[in-house]
Amino acid sequence: MAEQVNHPAHYGGEDNPYEVIKVCRAWLTPEEYIGALKFQVWKYTARAGKKNGDAATCMAKAKFYQDELTRFVAELNANRPNYRDMLLAAQQWTSSP
Repeated sequence: MAEQVNHPAHYGGEDNPYEVIKVCRAWLTPEEYIGALKFQVWKYTARAGKKNGDAATCMAKAKFYQDELTRFVAELNANRPNYRDMLLAAQQWTSSP
């Protein structure tokens, strides 16, 4: 059976620089990428066992995206220690009248 969780071929595969997750990371802002990853975690968790009755694969996919989210946020925090403060300031600025 073909790989269905970690960099499956139908999304480009791990060695392909144009794999969907890599393109998303390159094209999206950090905030958008975090949102996309959160959505994938929620989607696969919510549908576990409902698509083809395969809860294990759905949960493995949710874990794949959760692991990427955790890794990405840790990388942001390591490279930009004040990243959270910057986000809060930007949110306050954009919500000001």
